[in-house]
Amino acid sequence: MIYSLHGTLVEKTADMAVVECAGVGFCAAIPSSTAGSLPAVGQECTLYTHMNVTENDVALFGFADKESQAMFRLLTAVTGVGPKVGLAILSALSPARVVLAVQAQAALVGLGYTAAEAAAALAGVDPALPVQEMIRLALQGIGRRR
Repeated sequence: MIYSLHGTLVEKTADMAVVECAGVGFCAAIPSSTAGSLPAVGQECTLYTHMNVTENDVALFGFADKESQAMFRLLTAVTGVGPKVGLAILSALSPARVVLAVQAQAALVGLGYTAAEAAAALAGVDPALPVQEMIRLALQGIGRRR
């Protein structure tokens, strides 16, 4: 497994980075949040990585920090959440915001709503809001639907 890459950033887009380490260029898919934190092309950088091996593919995913790397691993361990969805989530939310969103859905389930109702209610709520506000807005949405 490749844990991290440290070398020269030779190419960068919103969803991909190439880091040259000892003459070998490693291409990693990245969330847009990581793209924004990388230095300019030609500068040294570090990517914390996750290597995903399937029967048809070997893919490398890169992250600006260890927290994002760990959250990606947690997200992709959930049934139905693959690497593309994990990257999309981390493009929109920081690891801390993912935790808050999960806590809000868990709170709604704890109040007796089904997971489907909780997920539908949270779908339209701004994830940048505090958890309490997310829950309040989600409950308002559930109330309007009933």
